[in-house]
Amino acid sequence: MIDKLHEAYKKEIWVDHEAGVLKYKEIPIFWSRSELLYNMFKEMVGLMGQSAGAIMERATRPHGGGFVAFLREEKKEASQSREGIMRLACADALATGWGQVRMEESHQDIRVICEKGFPVGQMYVEKGERSPGPVDYYFLGYFTGVLSAMDNKVYKGVEEECIAKGDERCVFVFKK
Repeated sequence: MIDKLHEAYKKEIWVDHEAGVLKYKEIPIFWSRSELLYNMFKEMVGLMGQSAGAIMERATRPHGGGFVAFLREEKKEASQSREGIMRLACADALATGWGQVRMEESHQDIRVICEKGFPVGQMYVEKGERSPGPVDYYFLGYFTGVLSAMDNKVYKGVEEECIAKGDERCVFVFKK
């Protein structure tokens, strides 16, 4: 029975590439995952205060680093250039239903920008709430892991803009 259910889910899950949303039939899976991350973050802040963000960010770094390792080890035909890895990390965010993300690199920093806002921030907006600070630590950790593994250097990132605070978009800024 479990195998049948699993197979049914696999047949009904698809990516709406125009909207950048992973769906089960017509229901965005994104919203259930966003709500889960939102609830986890709020509970962790309730238990630990603002240090919860640092814990969540650190816990998700390996996921980003693992994505880069996957590209380099398993997908040898994929572009392994910095630009290629950055493009694929943005494509991964879109393909898994998190939405459209872009990366901009200058001499001083690398910016990761999500015009619609990252999922935890979007849940704050959806619920009509405001946060005094940034909330998208899950994704901050993921992109910290991607950049650190890509360049084999330690990156530090902060979320300078966050829709949960009332900003128009979410922007991470990374420095070596």
